[in-house]
Amino acid sequence: MLRFDRLRALLASRRRLVLAAGVALAVLAGASYGAWYLLSEPETVVVRRRKAPSLTLEKAQALYEDGRYEEAMDFCARSRRHYKDDPAYWNFCGVTLRTIGHLEGSPDEREEELAAFEKALTLSPDFGAARLNLANALWELGRTEEALAQYRRVIAHDPDHPDYAGVLARFSEEERLRMLREEAAARKAAAAPNPQPQAPPQPDAEPRPVDMNER
Repeated sequence: MLRFDRLRALLASRRRLVLAAGVALAVLAGASYGAWYLLSEPETVVVRRRKAPSLTLEKAQALYEDGRYEEAMDFCARSRRHYKDDPAYWNFCGVTLRTIGHLEGSPDEREEELAAFEKALTLSPDFGAARLNLANALWELGRTEEALAQYRRVIAHDPDHPDYAGVLARFSEEERLRMLREEAAARKAAAAPNPQPQAPPQPDAEPRPVDMNER
């Protein structure tokens, strides 16, 4: 018992020294971590962003003006994701498709052309150029009533539109064509031979009772 009493007395006398050593070790550990954190290189966070196309819409329009239609069409195909909310882009794509279709004599792009103009108008209903382009495309496809409806909206929204006279000419042309169709139908009806009236069928003679019971 005496030995343990001496040990407890020793620990009691050295308690302050043990506590001070523990605190010193804790401070040293904290300082070491702080130094490592400050001296270490920060982690680089890579943020991936959608890269803008090198060829802009303005440059593509310049290519179109220079007659480089295939390059302009290539821009439309490659840049759709970047310009998908730009009505000017969709109108430009429709115009380019229309031009290439005329040059190649191929009607395959006409539906895509119409869809491009309609997309532009969905994004911007007051986009007069896109509506006029849509009306012209419908007219060329023979969808006259749809085209005239679009022409009416063009001139109603902008009576001073530079193509106002051309739009009115389309209405006059449609009226002239309608009159020609009516005259042709009237001539065809007049030239058709009149069928001879046929005498109404005579009813059969009513049978006599003897005929009905003939033996």
